[in-house]
Amino acid sequence: MCLRKTDLCLIFIAVFVSSSLLMPISYSSESEAEDFMLFDMGDGHTTWVKINSTGSYVEISEGCATSANIEFIKNGADVTINGIENIALPGRSVNWTFYNYSESGWQVCDSDGAYENGSFAWGFYPEGIYPSETPSCRDSWTMYRGAADAAGISDSPPLENPASPVEWYRTYSDNGYVDSGLLISNNRLYHTSDGHWDPDFRPALHCIDTDTGKEIWSFSYAGSIGYEVSTPAIVGDMIILSASNKDIYGLDCVTGDLLWTETLTYDPPVSGDEGSAPDWDGRTFVTGATTPVYFRGAIYFGTDDGKIVCASVSRDGFDILWDYVPDGKARGCYYYHAPILGSVNGKDMLFIGGYSGYVNALDALTGEPIWELEAIRLMENNILEEGTPGSSGHMALGNNGVKDILVVSCTDGALSPRQGYVLYLDAETGDELNRIDAWSCEPTVSEEGVYAYLNKVPDGELGSGVYLIDWDGNPIWKYDSPSWIKSPVTLAGGCVYFMDYSTGMMYPTGGCLTSLDAKTGEENWRMLLTPASSVSYSMVQPTVINGKIYAGNDYGAIYCLSNIPGTNYDDYDTGPVLISTGFNHWSWYLFTLLFTASLVSFIILYRRV
Repeated sequence: MCLRKTDLCLIFIAVFVSSSLLMPISYSSESEAEDFMLFDMGDGHTTWVKINSTGSYVEISEGCATSANIEFIKNGADVTINGIENIALPGRSVNWTFYNYSESGWQVCDSDGAYENGSFAWGFYPEGIYPSETPSCRDSWTMYRGAADAAGISDSPPLENPASPVEWYRTYSDNGYVDSGLLISNNRLYHTSDGHWDPDFRPALHCIDTDTGKEIWSFSYAGSIGYEVSTPAIVGDMIILSASNKDIYGLDCVTGDLLWTETLTYDPPVSGDEGSAPDWDGRTFVTGATTPVYFRGAIYFGTDDGKIVCASVSRDGFDILWDYVPDGKARGCYYYHAPILGSVNGKDMLFIGGYSGYVNALDALTGEPIWELEAIRLMENNILEEGTPGSSGHMALGNNGVKDILVVSCTDGALSPRQGYVLYLDAETGDELNRIDAWSCEPTVSEEGVYAYLNKVPDGELGSGVYLIDWDGNPIWKYDSPSWIKSPVTLAGGCVYFMDYSTGMMYPTGGCLTSLDAKTGEENWRMLLTPASSVSYSMVQPTVINGKIYAGNDYGAIYCLSNIPGTNYDDYDTGPVLISTGFNHWSWYLFTLLFTASLVSFIILYRRV
């Protein structure tokens, strides 16, 4: 067969196009033309399945559940999904509800009948609450650490080659620090900004467009004597905010309209006259409620006067269902740290720790105590906070394949701790399974084990760094971080993401967001977030959604990282902004190899023809 030069050109073009398909592509959850089914467990965990079959709604539900490895049983009006049945909270029932989706949003419908088209969902919610995710926005981060169990895991694909400068950023120089977690739902980002402890400044809750970084609305409220560190919780079309002024606010997610305000009382135990210091051993922060967590029909939180509260929320108001007060030394201030909730051996349980040094485990439905553990008690041996027991607030709930394990990081309770350790507890009984001689920020847990930054303690064996530690307490890998990490890490798309605590002015040992390979601990890339300042400390966990990363810090800034470069703003640093593997990805190497080979072959054959 004789080749013409035009044939060679066509062959070369075909090889070039086919090899170019190997290059990384960006991820998007937008897919209006496709129909999906949603399983929303009512605790921050959701599963979307593409509908590829016909039949009744129930038949399609069964097929989608099987493909997603979800147990789905419908017996008459009774529905059980992954062992979760209808429950009754005090004065309120929570059921599996069937929804159809239309242009006006989710609508409660009858699951009987034949499916024709469109997307539908099963959601575990009380009446009046609807799923926050939609078919066109199928990924969300609706509460601190992503879900009620604080696993810290996102379904997002990885961000392999972040562009520099960042796609967009915002600063709040007039409104102070960003220390709350960043929530995302339906292309909107929610976070608080602090009020500087200055009466001339007021803290605020902001709603930001995730595509542009522009503010959609903000809600300003009265400040107090504490930082605004608690993260709100998204419940359907509402957002619930616990403020340091002791108010809890319910707002409309879309408009920012205030729906209701609930004011908490402050009534700690005292041994002397009214107004004297609380009669307990631990540190005290007069800051209202902790970060709230939504779990299967109710909001849960701790309070600064040592209570654990379960409340129902709706657009009409806030109603306390039960509260629990630990006895004796176990009572202490709950500040910042959210409770952890999950199902343990078929029982819905709540776990919470605080500045008493204790961990309490309760029945989430009734508030009845199940077990109590004095996790840390340093007292006169406390180097930085002498005379106090320490803190047991950093927790996550995981499973080692055999049993549910509560991972608890215990510290001396100081802002920058020097003492502590990590406990692996049997979540059902509170029995200690393992102890790691280093303290950490909130751990992130997966099937492989625990991901966290561990800080070396005096006489400790483990050096400071980011670790993956298996469920037996053995280190799998260690990353020697050049700076201190105080925020939780986020696991997404086979990568571990975290922010430096040190400021951007300390670059290259501060101000960076880092990506590691979750299996090996090898660094993928490390990027300086600018603009930065001498106070741009970060305690905010990165939120990873749809292949983009959102972060915040004490500079009063939030950043959006993606593969889309932004504008090189005037207040950007002039120094280097990216330490990255850049094109260090298998697809780029393969593309280069194929392109080079095809080009050489084309030249040789072209000359011969």
